Amino acid sequence: MKKHKKQYSLYLLIGMLFFASCTPTRKLTEGQYMLVKNKVVADKKEIPISDIIYVVRPMTNKKSFNLFFWRAGIYQSMLPKDSTKDNKTKQWIRKNFGEPLVLLDTTLLEYSQSQISMYMKNKGYFDAKVDYEIKIKKTNKKKAKAIYNIKSGTPCKINSIKYRIKDPHIEQIIFKDTLQCLVKNGNHFDVDVFAAERSRITTELNNTGYYNFTENYIVFRVDTNLSNYTVNVVIDVLNPEYTVNEQRIEGKHRKYYIQNIDIISNFISSEIQVDTITYTEIVRKTDTNTYRILYTEKIDFNPKTLVYPLSFSPNDLYKAFEIKRTYNRYSDMRNFNFIKISFKETEESKANPASDTGYVNSTIQLSKMERNSLHYDLLGKNIGKDFGIGINMSYSNRNTFKSGEIFSITGMYANEFQRQTDENSEQIWRFRNFEVGGDIGMEFSRFLFPVNQQNISKRIRSKTIINIGGNYRKQDHYTRFILSTGFRYEWNTSSRISHVLTPLSISLIKIYPDSVFNKEIQHLSKRIRDKYTDHLLIGSNYQLIYTNHRGKQRQNFYLLRFNADAYGNTLYLIFNALKINKNDNEQYAFWGIPFASYVSGNIDYAYNIMIGKKSSLVLHADFGVGVPTTKNSLTLPFEKSFYLGGSNSMRAWRLRTLGPGSYMGATSNLESTGDIKIEWNIEYRTPIYRFLHLALFTDAGNIWNFKKNIDLPGGEFQWDKFYKEIAIGSGAGLRLDFSFFVIRLDAALQIYNPAKEKSMQWINKKVSFKDIVFSVGIGYPF
Repeated sequence: MKKHKKQYSLYLLIGMLFFASCTPTRKLTEGQYMLVKNKVVADKKEIPISDIIYVVRPMTNKKSFNLFFWRAGIYQSMLPKDSTKDNKTKQWIRKNFGEPLVLLDTTLLEYSQSQISMYMKNKGYFDAKVDYEIKIKKTNKKKAKAIYNIKSGTPCKINSIKYRIKDPHIEQIIFKDTLQCLVKNGNHFDVDVFAAERSRITTELNNTGYYNFTENYIVFRVDTNLSNYTVNVVIDVLNPEYTVNEQRIEGKHRKYYIQNIDIISNFISSEIQVDTITYTEIVRKTDTNTYRILYTEKIDFNPKTLVYPLSFSPNDLYKAFEIKRTYNRYSDMRNFNFIKISFKETEESKANPASDTGYVNSTIQLSKMERNSLHYDLLGKNIGKDFGIGINMSYSNRNTFKSGEIFSITGMYANEFQRQTDENSEQIWRFRNFEVGGDIGMEFSRFLFPVNQQNISKRIRSKTIINIGGNYRKQDHYTRFILSTGFRYEWNTSSRISHVLTPLSISLIKIYPDSVFNKEIQHLSKRIRDKYTDHLLIGSNYQLIYTNHRGKQRQNFYLLRFNADAYGNTLYLIFNALKINKNDNEQYAFWGIPFASYVSGNIDYAYNIMIGKKSSLVLHADFGVGVPTTKNSLTLPFEKSFYLGGSNSMRAWRLRTLGPGSYMGATSNLESTGDIKIEWNIEYRTPIYRFLHLALFTDAGNIWNFKKNIDLPGGEFQWDKFYKEIAIGSGAGLRLDFSFFVIRLDAALQIYNPAKEKSMQWINKKVSFKDIVFSVGIGYPF
């Protein structure tokens, strides 16, 4: 009885909150109206209504699920009629869950009307007319919406463009780059485009040595002729003026060169006394560059380490983009929590403004991070087929050998909640499978080994990582131990393109099946048994990442990943050339353990389409294929095989339970893996309340084997059949998005399962709560 009372109280509370959110206007007095909607209506399709709506004020209250003014309702329900009866509980609820009601204000409507008019004029619609009207909702006399009507008129177009540039050197640079000019004949007059063109010209000149050039030297003069709705544009590029003997005289723009470079290795305060050493860099065996290193008490870094990230040198022409590049290279070292790069014109250069050449000195201020640090993170992952939780801990030691290296030790432990059936045939949760692992690594902020640093372009941001690690994972019917080592290069050739090359990766995999699992697989084909036997992985890997994302929230962007593996092929050729004896299974073995030989490739593409200000639609595709290349491997090793299911793919299936193909999974203890993977996803993401977001998604895909396997009937890829074996799942999820950290909870249902009998493949009315698959993940799935 008590249980029912508690449930009744909970339902009553939820109902009261829901009622409050649906009736936020009940406390409004006569003449007060809640503004529930702003709408902009234009007489032409080309008018950017979606941009204009953001200049309208006031903005309405936020809706939950685009239906209810939940926060405004909570705020109003917690407002006391008598202010003297207010209390801390109501104040706390209003502050954390509420939002003040946005009321209709004609003053702000008139302000918005003028802002829209100004916007239209800035876009070339000089005779545009804007008015507004207020509509009271018939269903609720206290709710109103504001409608802004735009009669745009005829837009003005650019009839001619003329440049007036006094400095011939500046003129040569600008005329050389006119193809990139944003202001073009025939285009609409647009103030924002003019501003962007000023910025573009200024940036171009700053990148070619003109240190003192600013946007103020560029003036657009516009002659408007409203009789034929055209404008004539004159772009003036002015010369600088100087004061000589109290008289203003016109000078000329000049290019600047870098004279001296000072590096403060551990900047604390400009008032603290510093010591200085000089570092001379030999360039191409003949030239030298000299730098001053300033430090307090002792120098913590090798001078070469502090100089290496610089993208400019003494006597170089000043280029603004080299500053950003240098900043990024220092930041990549992860040794400094403060980086400042500044330039100052020399006194001799200031005293001679008529000179064709100017000079600047550069100062780089660096403040080092704490040498030792300890971090830990909570993990959410699938170890077997259910959700697991764990912890990841890492220790870092920076600047280990005074060259900016980072020595790290990481360790992790995760345990899985597994559903089991007890003696009463009831589902219970228990801790079962677990995983423990660790890694020791050393990171260098440059290329190592056979690479000459002076031959590396300053545009490239690189690092080398060497590591050795181990992982012990206990599954339901077997235990897997992995010992791995190798080294890799990571580098960026631009802000969009990054590369990861692993020249050498070695992994030793030991499998310990229990008696039940061993008995189960001994009657299966060798291609299946090989996935659960000891083996070596020795080979290389390359990954390319390409994106156009620039950190702008309201910009569409895409991300492309390409991954290629080649393992065991070189080693096989060496063993074959040396005529080394094979084992009983006709395989070459290294340390008595056969090694896998295969090649594989994977393409992963995601396209993020912004819908409104914060919502987005994400389209994702993932294709992979792997092929054994020699007689040493009949199939891909388990660790490199493709799989689907779990929190990051095909969420209506648990981890490694989908496929291959239409195989019905008679041997249930085997995890589903394949040689081919095809997956498509679509996901709609929208915020609900602050950091709480909602997602609606549909996943489609499957995995297949290249060759037919009698133990996996229906699992092979066939061109005339594979499209009928594309599984489909759909669901919804909640995300706790803290920007730097995202936790996901997804619930999904199988819509189409090709592994069932034909009459049962599509979803039917008999679906129950047990058919819903819940998964928890960290970060977004794609």
